[in-house]
Amino acid sequence: MLKRFIVMTFALLVAFSGLAVAADKGGRLTIVEPVKEYGEVPKGETLDWSFVIKNTGDADLRIISVKPGCGCTVVEFSKVIKAGEGGMVTAHVDTSSFAGPISKTVTIATSDPQMPTAVLTIHATVKPFVEAYPVGFVRFNVLQGEANSQSLTIYSYEEEPFEVTKVDVPGDWVKADVKKIEDPAQRAQAGRTNQNQYKLAITVVGSDAKIGPQRATAALYDVTRSTQ
Repeated sequence: MLKRFIVMTFALLVAFSGLAVAADKGGRLTIVEPVKEYGEVPKGETLDWSFVIKNTGDADLRIISVKPGCGCTVVEFSKVIKAGEGGMVTAHVDTSSFAGPISKTVTIATSDPQMPTAVLTIHATVKPFVEAYPVGFVRFNVLQGEANSQSLTIYSYEEEPFEVTKVDVPGDWVKADVKKIEDPAQRAQAGRTNQNQYKLAITVVGSDAKIGPQRATAALYDVTRSTQ
């Protein structure tokens, strides 16, 4: 009876060992650089990056789906990666609508049972060509029939000089006046040294404005850049 028990136990160990060997076979996902750090980039620059994916298994690795997060577009990706070979997932981010730190992700689903999903990330800090001091917005609280004015300083850290040649406002109830700052004492303690700075004065005319909360945008134009 003792010998029979030992033989049966040995047979079970062999069976489980065979299952373990079979489970090791298949495609294995390895991402060379799951996070791409761009650092500071100018607003409007397009970020294109190809994430390198390797199959470190012994069978085909299938990319089942690739889903970009908000603000990111997947240009192309490798659908099947042979054992020992590499593939790509190329992501595209248009920074025109962003400012400040951004983090854009791509989620991939694969046939790797140990890593069925993985996240690829693009980090960047989007810097506009021009910025405003002390902040990039102004708030008004006016009564109908009254007017109120506030001013901002427009500056830049870029080497390329800029000229504010035109300011578009959303309607007759908003007035804008822009003047180049000539007196060094009036410059904001911001931006690149010897770069142009401008004083932008915005006036809300209460008699022409609609009653209630309003949200509007003033657009600044630089002819030196738009003609390039």
